[in-house]
Amino acid sequence: QVEEERGVLQQLDELARKGREMPLPAQGEEARFGQELIAVAQQIVAVQLHGSLLLPALEEARREAKRIEEQAARLTHGGKAGPTHPFALADTPTTLLHGVEAWLGAHPLLAQCDHTYAQGQHLSVNTPSGWQDMQVLEAGGASHRVTSVDAKGEDSTPLDLILHPWNHAPLQLPSMDYEASLARHMRLLKARNASMTDALSGERLDIFEQSVPIEVQGEALELKDVKGLASKVLRAYDQRLGGDASSRACFVLVAEAATGKTVLMSQMVMHLLT
Repeated sequence: QVEEERGVLQQLDELARKGREMPLPAQGEEARFGQELIAVAQQIVAVQLHGSLLLPALEEARREAKRIEEQAARLTHGGKAGPTHPFALADTPTTLLHGVEAWLGAHPLLAQCDHTYAQGQHLSVNTPSGWQDMQVLEAGGASHRVTSVDAKGEDSTPLDLILHPWNHAPLQLPSMDYEASLARHMRLLKARNASMTDALSGERLDIFEQSVPIEVQGEALELKDVKGLASKVLRAYDQRLGGDASSRACFVLVAEAATGKTVLMSQMVMHLLT
């Protein structure tokens, strides 16, 4: 669907770029600037997409364009332009207006990886049975026929898999050794993050008994605590395992000193571990 709508997405991207590149007006030019912004916003609203995969994002883009149009209308009636460009005031930065390039890049990310591996290459691959040590039997573009490294003769059942950046990697550590190392690392993380030292009493406190409220900006999400944030990250991880990288998975934690950032990150680690 992304590929079929590529031309329309590029049109949206060009309209968004056109709006962003309009210089803020000089004094007395606000009305003209507002009219030009309205024209671009109306063009965005008029764009039609047909793929169900893209329609939710398009609806957000239309709402954002409407908001920009309302701001621009105030300029045409004598309002003053603020220091920030209307096209930069994204309520939802992942909309098509501010992230069309992610959709344009989604097709190759969904469909293929950027490597073709040679016969015999050992890989760690996320198969329907979980992560396994595999070796390449045959490559055909993004599709690779693989079999278990330990398979012998008739016990070998080849799998034809579409490889993408999140479901495989060159095998550097046998899975048994990896699992043992991972278990040690998880124990270390739990030991470091399960509790904290009270600055006044010196007592060890359960990390989950500490309250750190959060506010999320830039995403249309109902997140009130770190547990919800951890769930969001895990969902993004599961989507990437399936080859879908269209959702955001990066967050910046911003707060004043001594307001709980370290506690929040320890809680995040513990939620992800459990």
